[in-house]
Amino acid sequence: MITVLLVDDEPVLLDIGRMFLEKIGEFKIHVAQSGEEAINKLHIGEYDAVVSDYEMPEMSGLLLLREVRTTWPDLPFILFTGRGREEIVIEALNSGADFYLQKGGDPKAQFTELAHKIKKAVSTRSASTKLKESEETFRQFFESAGEAIFILDHDRIVDSNQRGITLLGLDRETVIGIVPSEISTSVQPDGRSAKDLFELNIFRALSGEIPVFEWQFFRPDGTVIDTSVTMSQLVIHGRILLQAIVRDISVRKKEEKSRMLNEIRLEAMIGLYAIRDKNLKDITDFALESAVTITESQYGYLAFLTDDEHTMTLYSWSERTLNECVVSEKPISYQVKNTGLWGEAVRKRTAVITNEYSPNPSEIKELLPINIPFKRHMNVPVFNSGKIVMVAGVANKTEEYNDEDVRQLNLLMNGTWGIVRRKKTEEILQTKNFELAAAYEQIRITEEELKMSEGRYRGLVERSEDLIIMLNDQYMPIYISPSFYEMTGYDISKVLGKPLRLDLFSQDDQDKIARMQMEVCTGKPISHFEIQIKCKDGRYVTLDMRGVPIYHENQFNGIQIIGRDISAYKSVQKALMQKNHRLQLLSDLTRHDILNKLTTLGGFLDLVKDGDEYDKYISDTINQAQNAVDGIKYLIEFTRDYQSLGIRESEWINAGKAFDQAASQLNLNGITIDNQVSDIFVRTDPLFSRALYNLMENSLRHGEKVNNIKMSVRADGNSITLILEDNGVGVLPEEKLRIFEQGVGHNTGLGLFLVHEILTSTGLDISETGIPGEGARFEIQVPVGLYRIETKRS
Repeated sequence: MITVLLVDDEPVLLDIGRMFLEKIGEFKIHVAQSGEEAINKLHIGEYDAVVSDYEMPEMSGLLLLREVRTTWPDLPFILFTGRGREEIVIEALNSGADFYLQKGGDPKAQFTELAHKIKKAVSTRSASTKLKESEETFRQFFESAGEAIFILDHDRIVDSNQRGITLLGLDRETVIGIVPSEISTSVQPDGRSAKDLFELNIFRALSGEIPVFEWQFFRPDGTVIDTSVTMSQLVIHGRILLQAIVRDISVRKKEEKSRMLNEIRLEAMIGLYAIRDKNLKDITDFALESAVTITESQYGYLAFLTDDEHTMTLYSWSERTLNECVVSEKPISYQVKNTGLWGEAVRKRTAVITNEYSPNPSEIKELLPINIPFKRHMNVPVFNSGKIVMVAGVANKTEEYNDEDVRQLNLLMNGTWGIVRRKKTEEILQTKNFELAAAYEQIRITEEELKMSEGRYRGLVERSEDLIIMLNDQYMPIYISPSFYEMTGYDISKVLGKPLRLDLFSQDDQDKIARMQMEVCTGKPISHFEIQIKCKDGRYVTLDMRGVPIYHENQFNGIQIIGRDISAYKSVQKALMQKNHRLQLLSDLTRHDILNKLTTLGGFLDLVKDGDEYDKYISDTINQAQNAVDGIKYLIEFTRDYQSLGIRESEWINAGKAFDQAASQLNLNGITIDNQVSDIFVRTDPLFSRALYNLMENSLRHGEKVNNIKMSVRADGNSITLILEDNGVGVLPEEKLRIFEQGVGHNTGLGLFLVHEILTSTGLDISETGIPGEGARFEIQVPVGLYRIETKRS
């Protein structure tokens, strides 16, 4: 039975409508004569539909429709009126009327149509209500499901229950419309990319399959969630969608991983024991690869420490580290104080975990001594009797390192150290045995060589013409070679083991021996000192003595002395000096006599020139004779200077003062002297001033227009160059290299030759570098070590 509220302001129409509808037998009719009365009845009763007239006082049918839709949005409403304007029909339908029926015509047919409309509206509204109830039931099931459920339109999420939102850790607005592969790990557990795996299972579900597969999401905080996804096809309102039921299996996965890691750890310990007899490198490499595996890391290293814990030697790297990074396979040693993060376990003497890496940590000087994409790091120290002996480090675990990782790495590395310690002890013992055997063999060989060497050297010493003496720390001779008897005639046995006989030496030589004893005590060797020993027959033998102190375990133990008889050499040297003295005396006397004769000849020539009359021929002859006299004088002076060259030792000469001294000996009428050299000292022959004099005299003699002579200095790297130059006519290019040769020149040809000899005899050099027409320029090169600069203060 359908209960209908019929509303009209005309009672007659209400009665007719009730009779027609109730006569059909499917309706129970209630009436109301106004909109207000209809609202009141709706509040107190239950109705399946409302049929209302349009035009009523106070509240029209449209106003009643709007009130009904506000409070009872699902109640069927039919507007039954005599008005048929199109705008009223549109407004009624837009306001929520289910049907619009116009009054007029055959009443029976009209009310039959009304009954049909009422039944249809009630049926439609009932289906809609059931659909809503069904959807609400589905939503309730959807939201209360124990697993996360996502509804997808192909590859995008269009709906999700609250468990799905919670699982992903995102807000609903973000989840709706997102592509799952965008919030998932790029590579999924089966090795496929997230995009490929998702597309494959969408295809399988749309083909009628119900695929089940593992999938990894990641939350905004980076946490990875392991899930199992069951995907199936879902049709809603004729629309084909996909339903994905997602089960969080992270706990199960962790348990499986823990179980697998425990098996790997057990295998690592068993494997470590199995290779205990292999070499140290194989053992450490195996332990390191096991450490990387059990901590789920990507990189690893192993380092040993010295006994003082100051130095770390990086001994082994994991295979991936060697493959991806530039790492030397040789052990690399570092001072612990200079290490970065990889030395923290030593400095803090405990395991160090770094899960959040900062690019510029204030307490870390450097991360690792290799270039790796560093994310996370952990290293542990291994102790032996309170000292750190080894450090193991791993890096870049996908998840954070934790205390369990520290515990497992400690267990593995302590087991490793036990094997390494035994291995090192065995290797040390083996090495010592080899070294001991080698040492015994070397001692045997050395003893044989010493015997052979002693025989050879004793033969050399016994046959040596030099005197060889060994003195003990009390300066008493404990060995004297046989040559001592040959030199002095004394019996060696009467001298050995007794204090030195100082009566065999002069007083000066006794003082030399005393000084020698004092110097030797300080470790200074004896170098070339001469002494004379009085022989048994009264003559003296001159010896050139050399010696070295002998030490044993840093204690002075005596002196070894070698003396060479230089008596014959001294006699020859004395004879040469006497002959040289006689030759020099003869040369001086000869020069003196020649100069006296030349002076007399010059005087006569001057007297002749002072006469009142003599013809031009005689004048020319006298001038030529005078020139010959001057030339002879110059040659005699040259022989004197050349004879002195090299006889006296080089000395430090002030170059500026030598220049001034040379200038003072010349006739410089109208000539300007410019001395720009001061504080420069040159180590050269004492005739250096004579060389400068010859250079200046050369300028005056051959410069023609010279009115300025200057001396300056130039630095040339480590050496210096003294420059003496004038402003005369200069030297022709073809003569520059020849002017220092003997006999070259317009006068005697010896002036510049002597200059060259004086300078080059002590390591200096000279060259002419002037420009013809602008003046002569002589450059004297002084190498390092042959000059010094002394300021007035110094």
